[in-house]
Amino acid sequence: MANNIDQNKLVQLLLEQKLLNKRQLKNALTEQQKTGKSLSQILLDAKLVTRGILADLEAQAMGVEQIHLTEQPLDPAILTLISRRIAEQYRAVPVRLSGDELVVAMENPYDVLAIDDIKLHTNKIIKPVLCSSKDIEYALKQYPDDGTAVPLIVTRHSKITQVIANLIFLLLMFTPLLLLIWLIYASTDIAKWISNYEHLFIVLLWWGFYSIILYWGYGIFFEEQTKTSKTTKSNET
Repeated sequence: MANNIDQNKLVQLLLEQKLLNKRQLKNALTEQQKTGKSLSQILLDAKLVTRGILADLEAQAMGVEQIHLTEQPLDPAILTLISRRIAEQYRAVPVRLSGDELVVAMENPYDVLAIDDIKLHTNKIIKPVLCSSKDIEYALKQYPDDGTAVPLIVTRHSKITQVIANLIFLLLMFTPLLLLIWLIYASTDIAKWISNYEHLFIVLLWWGFYSIILYWGYGIFFEEQTKTSKTTKSNET
């Protein structure tokens, strides 16, 4: 998470709220240069700020909302929207569901790959919020024992389907180019025709248009397959 924090903004907040004076800040920055540790870790090690206050400042520096899970009850039905394995892997826990928007507490709310994967498995619009490691551990302990089996099955099948769909997409996208290369080697007339820069530009333009249409169609197809897979699994349970 520290890699995503604007350190200059964090320093500004520390000074504005008079949590550090300039001498303490200078010593902390010097220690950072010597050890390579994050400024946040140095401040915690030196006990200049508490973990709770630092978490609030980091959230402000990152420009994201922060949530404290230990201060609110967790709905077991909401927790099961993300399997325990996915929650542990990405350190992300579902908190609230409003229509199609799912609020997910994360240690790193800027982890785009994690957010995309969670979106794929929940079929929801994901709103990430910052959460401390301690609160994540608290939430993981609240998971019901019977809330993990079905999401794990959906996860495995979804990943296999995604890999197959990606391979098919790549094959379809590059097949026209491979066919053109074969024709160039097989026919001197085509080779001469394609050697004209204008003709080559036209071919590449059409291939680009074809790729865009293919990508659009692939997105619709794969989204529908994901919805169907999840609906089937839900009906089986």
